[in-house]
Amino acid sequence: MGEALRLAAGGAAFDAEAAHRDAGRFAEVYSPVGILPPDQYLALVVQVTEGCQWNRCTFCPFYRGVSFRAKSGLELDAHIRAVTAYLGDGLSLRHSLFLGEANALCLPTEDLLLRFDLVRTWLAPNGGGPRAMYAFLDIFTGRKKTAQEFAELRAHGLRRVYLGVETGDDGLLAFLNKPQRGADALDLVLTLKAAGLAVGVIVMAGIGGDRYERSHVTRTLALLNAMPLSAGDLIYLSAFVVPPDTEYERRAAIRGIAPLDRDATQDQIGRLRAGLQFTDSGPRVARYDIEEFLY
Repeated sequence: MGEALRLAAGGAAFDAEAAHRDAGRFAEVYSPVGILPPDQYLALVVQVTEGCQWNRCTFCPFYRGVSFRAKSGLELDAHIRAVTAYLGDGLSLRHSLFLGEANALCLPTEDLLLRFDLVRTWLAPNGGGPRAMYAFLDIFTGRKKTAQEFAELRAHGLRRVYLGVETGDDGLLAFLNKPQRGADALDLVLTLKAAGLAVGVIVMAGIGGDRYERSHVTRTLALLNAMPLSAGDLIYLSAFVVPPDTEYERRAAIRGIAPLDRDATQDQIGRLRAGLQFTDSGPRVARYDIEEFLY
C-alpha cells in the first residue's frame, strides 16, 4: 500500500507543461541521441559529430536523413556551454563522457586532440585531469589510425572504444552492407589494445536469419576467441529485431531469408556465450537491448 501511495503521489505531482518545456530545452541542446552502449547510459554525451559517416548499413535506421558532419570548434564550444547550462547540478551525476554521435573517432587525430582539449577545458573542473572518455568507431575507418595515434588519444582521456563487429561471417557482412571483414575487426582490436585502450565489441544475435544462422555463430565465435580481450573489455550480445521499412527487410524478402523468432535468437545468444573461450580474467559478457535505450 505504501508503494502504491508513493506512485500515486508521484503521478499527481507530474507537471505535463513543465515536462514539455524541458523537452523543448533538450531539443535545443542535443540532436537526437540515437544509441549508446549500456555501460554509458548515464554518461554525459557531448556531440562532437552529428550523424554517421557511413550510414548505409542495411539494418540501421538511426541516422537516416541526417548528414554526417563534425562540429567546428566554435560550434562545439557553444554546444558544451549549452549542455552544462542545461544539466546544471546534474553534471555531478555524469562521471564519464561519451563522444557522439555514431563515429566521432573517425576524425583525423589532430582534430580530435583539439576537440578533446576543448572538452577538458569545460568539463575538468579546477584544471584536473580529463574525465574518462568513450566513443564508437567503425571498423573500416578505425584501421586508418596507428597504435601511436590511439595512444595519444588515450593520453588525452579516451578509455574505451566500441566497435560494431556484428558478425564474423564475411558473407553476412556483405549482406549487411558493412565495408569490413572479420579480419579487419581483429586487426583494429590488436591496434587498440597495443595503445592501452579497452574495447567494447558488439555482436548481433539473430542477424542474417535462418540463412546465416550456423555460419554466423561459428565464424563469430572464431573471431571473438582470436581477439586478445581481457578484464576491462566488454562483449555485448544484442538481440536483433528486423527494423521495418529498411533495406535489410527488402533484401531478406528478395532472398527468402526468414527472421529468427525470439526463442531462436535467445538460443543463439546462449550458444555464443557458451562458445567463448576466455579465462576468468577475460572480458565481461553482457546483453545489449537497443530497443530499451532512452537518453
